[in-house]
Amino acid sequence: MNLLMTLTEILIHDNIFLHSELVTQHQPAYPGKVVRNSGCGRKATKRASINPPAVEGFLLGGFIPTCRAQTGVKTAKQEQSMNAISRRQFLKLASGIGLGLAIAPLKLEAASTATLNQVWQQANQTPLLFDVTEYGTLSVADYPEPKIRSDVYAIDADWNESPATLALAAESCIPLSWFAADLHREAIEQKLESISESVHELIGCSGATQKIMSNIRKSCGDSDSPEVVEEWLGNLNHAEFDSIVHDIDRWLAAEPNWTYECEYFEEWADGQRAALNFFRGIDLDSISGINIDIVEGEHPGSTYYAAELAMDPEEANAIAAHEGIPLRFRRVL
Repeated sequence: MNLLMTLTEILIHDNIFLHSELVTQHQPAYPGKVVRNSGCGRKATKRASINPPAVEGFLLGGFIPTCRAQTGVKTAKQEQSMNAISRRQFLKLASGIGLGLAIAPLKLEAASTATLNQVWQQANQTPLLFDVTEYGTLSVADYPEPKIRSDVYAIDADWNESPATLALAAESCIPLSWFAADLHREAIEQKLESISESVHELIGCSGATQKIMSNIRKSCGDSDSPEVVEEWLGNLNHAEFDSIVHDIDRWLAAEPNWTYECEYFEEWADGQRAALNFFRGIDLDSISGINIDIVEGEHPGSTYYAAELAMDPEEANAIAAHEGIPLRFRRVL
């Protein structure tokens, strides 16, 4: 018995994946319902509130399914023309989804009212265009459609610089953490397979070998525990790190699983999401008479999130042109 314990300790310390004791918090190997982040990256926010601060706009938009909110319906007292604050906010968000401006978006915050009015007039020459389906669902017109994972996840640019930054990237992006868990699981199996035969030759007893290998496997940690996987990533040696970076590069260049991963796409990942977060971020009461509904789940469990135009597109265009609001809508099949 003492010999077995000694050999187990030697193999654990001299070979692989020695972890401090961690409290296992199981993460499903593939998606179940979990607390979601608003996309990926160190600045990702927990979806703990329905709406983000308006100035953060579509990049930090969070939402919780709360069915239909008719935020575009206004009383006469609520209707008002665009003031400097709402114009500035509108332009900042619109510039992020395709509206060309004669001023850098970062300079909008400090722009004078006179400059802001000039930019506003220029924006009205080439207004932001939205497609409207027969059901009223809005999408930013001609928005590039995502094809691969790097199109839909904003993982920090330095993720492949070191094991530490790699671990942070996995922590901030749930689908990447699933993939990292698979890589951890594969690495364990490969390493155990490589030492199993040597242990058997040394011990000469199948039962004792199995017990030692079982102890080593336990010491490797649970691949379904994010903490275990992140610790493993953070302690990769040079060769292991290069291999894992190669695997993740291939993962990012591949098409996502549209069914399982779509919940975790960035808020700007496609035209419908970008439209939703634009209209969620602006002051809807200031776009006089253009009725926009924010739909965050049509019913409990629904995954339909969208901004909808709750009126005829031609009528909305007439109001936008009359009020000088750089928005236009076009019907699509």
